[in-house]
Amino acid sequence: MNEPWEILRKVVAAFQVLQIDYMIVGSTAMRAYVPGRSTFDTDVLVRMTEAQLAQLSDELGDDWLLEWEPALQALKSGRMFNAIHYGTSWKLDLIPLKDSEFHKAEFRRRQLAQIGQIACYVQSVEDLVVSKLHWAKLGGSKRQIEDVRGLLRSGLELDREYIRKWSVDLGLDTLLAEADSG
Repeated sequence: MNEPWEILRKVVAAFQVLQIDYMIVGSTAMRAYVPGRSTFDTDVLVRMTEAQLAQLSDELGDDWLLEWEPALQALKSGRMFNAIHYGTSWKLDLIPLKDSEFHKAEFRRRQLAQIGQIACYVQSVEDLVVSKLHWAKLGGSKRQIEDVRGLLRSGLELDREYIRKWSVDLGLDTLLAEADSG
């Protein structure tokens, strides 16, 4: 058994049972499109209520560290919080949906896809490109640019006009040109 993927399967099942709107993003989402790089966590954009957070804590159970008060305060203020699986130290980063036009658009465009044998909602490949450019801008990470370069050269059918539009709107067009030319 590939333990992290079995854990992800259980997390996705919990989201479904609790009717939590979610979308896997970042390096884990990349695996729905191209072979991904190793990662020790999974980033998930969520739209949930405080009641759903309490239910998620119960659903995950004693196998997880999910500190209730810090998670609740983070959810209320729109900040990321996490849950850590005790047996593997695998980390689930939960990111509340932000009220920006881009984040709302990317959430509407989420797609049901396969990561390994797990059917789950992931961000579209175009939104993955834009968000990785955003993270590269914030952190100066060459790894994010390499991920974008890999996606642009993957042979996947991409809506390049959509990528260009958001890259310009978010001030990422220089990074897009760098990734596209390198």
